[in-house]
Amino acid sequence: RTNKGAGGVIPPHHAAENKMQATKSAFFESQNYPVKIYSKRGDGIQGPWRFMTSNSIYLNMSSVKIPSVLCIKAKTTAKHEYSKTLSQKVDFKLRGDGTVTWRSMNASYAPIEFTRGGRVKTFNSYSNTTDAVTNYTFLLATPRCAVAVKSKKTKDQDAARSMELWVNDYFSFKDSSECEKPFMEYCKCENEFTRYDINECEASYGSA
Repeated sequence: RTNKGAGGVIPPHHAAENKMQATKSAFFESQNYPVKIYSKRGDGIQGPWRFMTSNSIYLNMSSVKIPSVLCIKAKTTAKHEYSKTLSQKVDFKLRGDGTVTWRSMNASYAPIEFTRGGRVKTFNSYSNTTDAVTNYTFLLATPRCAVAVKSKKTKDQDAARSMELWVNDYFSFKDSSECEKPFMEYCKCENEFTRYDINECEASYGSA
């Protein structure tokens, strides 16, 4: 397995994250992002749905810092190619009060917006537990990574937005510029981004 830079997946927003996201929301709303979806090497994994249904994906970079989170990993548990829906088991590695713990949740996604070519552009996820609605609008999808704008809204709070770079098991440092450069160009967050270490997720709940 190749050494991967940083990674993870999707927990509830905390107050600090919401505060940081609020300062960027106007920027995200004002941009008309082009969507770049391709498979440069022709290895069969292309488009947001194909990427999202990789065996496992990891949060690599985010325009905000998620408090206490060391890494986030999402593993596909179900998928339906015709409807372009999927479900994931999401594991969070957390550090707090000098201890490291794991948290897990299930997430399901359905497409709500498509490109002119018929590929998914935006996925929607609804949480019965928190009553939160989360949208992921993809700006880039390659065989190894994806850049998406995340928008999460609850009945008590306005939408909080961030930009995220996700990678899968095909990603390695040799390919990092292909993924990180577009993230930085879209994000324009300079030093205000957070990198998450995928290797922290290597042994969640005692399994690799």
